[in-house]
Amino acid sequence: MKITIKLSETNNALLNRVVKEEKVDASEFANNAFLDKFLPVSEKLGIEAGFILQEHEAGTLNAWLVKQSISRGIRWLGKHPIRDNAILKQILERFPFGAEDNGKISTCNECVQSDMDRVVALLKERVPGYVPTKNGYDGLVEDVLANWEYIWDEAIVYNVLSTIVYTNEPKKDFDWYDGLKLLHLIDFAAWQQWCDA
Repeated sequence: MKITIKLSETNNALLNRVVKEEKVDASEFANNAFLDKFLPVSEKLGIEAGFILQEHEAGTLNAWLVKQSISRGIRWLGKHPIRDNAILKQILERFPFGAEDNGKISTCNECVQSDMDRVVALLKERVPGYVPTKNGYDGLVEDVLANWEYIWDEAIVYNVLSTIVYTNEPKKDFDWYDGLKLLHLIDFAAWQQWCDA
């Protein structure tokens, strides 16, 4: 489907000026502007988004690859923690971890279980009267998101959430657009956190 774009007077003037003064091709400039809307600014997230675009254009992208890129984006947040967990909620609601889903978290291996134990210990240490919502690790995602204000700045929390996304299947697969959009929103959340600091 082809879409025709009608530029505002201001955008048309800007495009004419950049074409004239910077000697760029109008179509190339417009294509780059579209990509800039979706691509993260951060280098590592930009690499993930570039990979998704490259594989999509080559016809070799699958939902598993997109999910892995999103998982690595969550892990990146461990070095760029965010107080507002809206983007994490948006990602994790695609998985069957909610109370209504009665989902089970795949713990994968002893190393992951050890990290999950560390997160549970953090919750017990920092959240007054904390009691896990479910036995084992099955309520961990809900507990983490519900008590985010107490643990948002701990890298281990992002590592565990990243691993949970990596090792579990979503209710609905992520496609290439989802991957680009979510990586961009992860990037934006981190920039917003640290630019407002």
